[in-house]
Order: sequence, then C-alpha cells, then structure tokens
Amino acid sequence: MTTSSLPRYLLRSDLRDFYGLSRGAIDSYQRRGLLPRPDAVCSTGLLWSHQTLRDARRSMIPTLAAAVPIDDELGADDLDYANVYMCPTQSGHFIGWTTPSIIGLVESGNVAQWHSVLACARYDGSAAYETSTTDPVIQDKLDRARERRLEEQHLTVFLLNNQPLGIGPIKVSVNSKTAGLQRGRLLLRDNNRVGAPGAWLQLPPAPSSQPLPAFTLPLLDATFPMT
Repeated sequence: MTTSSLPRYLLRSDLRDFYGLSRGAIDSYQRRGLLPRPDAVCSTGLLWSHQTLRDARRSMIPTLAAAVPIDDELGADDLDYANVYMCPTQSGHFIGWTTPSIIGLVESGNVAQWHSVLACARYDGSAAYETSTTDPVIQDKLDRARERRLEEQHLTVFLLNNQPLGIGPIKVSVNSKTAGLQRGRLLLRDNNRVGAPGAWLQLPPAPSSQPLPAFTLPLLDATFPMT
C-alpha cells in the first residue's frame, strides 16, 4: 500500500476546519452525539477518517431535524422555484455541516414550513464533492439549484419535498420576547415528531392543509443532553 492510498485521519482539533465550527461547538456536539463515532484512539487523542466523516453526512440522518431562518426574498424564491434550502457548508450559524432529514423553514420570524429532505449535496464552486443520491435526475435538480448561488463558493443544497408536511407558528424559547430565529436550530426527530422529549411537535405523516399548533423550539440542552 502506498502512502497516498492510506486513509487520512483527523484529530478532534482538526474537525474545526472540516466542519467550520468552533472548538466549543465541536466539543459540545461530540458530547451530544451529533458527530460520528471516532475510528481510533492514539496517544494524542481521538481519530476520525475523512471517509467516516463524509459517510456520516452523505445521507439524511433519520434522527435529526432542524429549524432554519430563510430570507423572505432569496430563501423563499429558492423554495418556490427550486424546492431547495441552501446555506454555507462551513458555518456554525447554518446547518450545512450536517444533514437533517426534516427541515423547518422559518420566514417572517414566526411561521415554520416543515419539509422532508429528499437529497443533499455539498459543493466546492460548481462541483459537488458530497452527494446523497445516485439518481442523475435528482442530482441535476441539485446542480441546477446550486447555479442560483454561483457567487457563493462552499454551499450545501438540500432538495426538499415540494409538499410541506405542515405549517405553523413557532417561538424561539419560552422566555423569548420575539419569535425571530437568528440561526439554525438542531432538533431531534422521532418518526413524525420533531423537537425534544417533553417538547415535541407532531407532524402529520403526509402533507396536510391543516395548520400546526404553535410550537416553542427547545434549546439544544433539552434536545440533545450531554452524554
């Protein structure tokens, strides 16, 4: 085996560059089980291979959901005309570093429109280097959507079911004076429920025209307790 064919391993400190997250976020997400299990342990700490990290997010994670703010014009236009949500891949303010299987798009501060994720791809420029699909038709939809934001270099594109599971108002937290969502909020998914134990939002199993009840987004501590 040549040196170039050996798998590349990353220490936990290296995950900051891979995900684009702060050291504190990496430590927190690992303790909450939001990062893949390490491949090995060496004298300097835990080790992850590139293959493990990319495989873990190449497909939608069935136990993960998210609520994200979208721009009333650009984000709404992406949804209306391409059925996608797009965001930077390497940023702690967005969810492009991971792959939830349900996304709630929050427009105008207090209304979430929940969609199941059909496929996901990550791009460096116009080239996809990670994708969840082998279907050329689906990949073409992802690529065409990505062309809408060619000025952004590192982008994640989530292709959404064009029929929302449901629409309803949300608040950021019980103590919040405003319903505005400033950054992506990761949530637990349990089949057709999203949120956290004791703070679930029940989504219908199929698209429905019935409005969802008001829902308060749980904090990360309540959704993914430290382990």
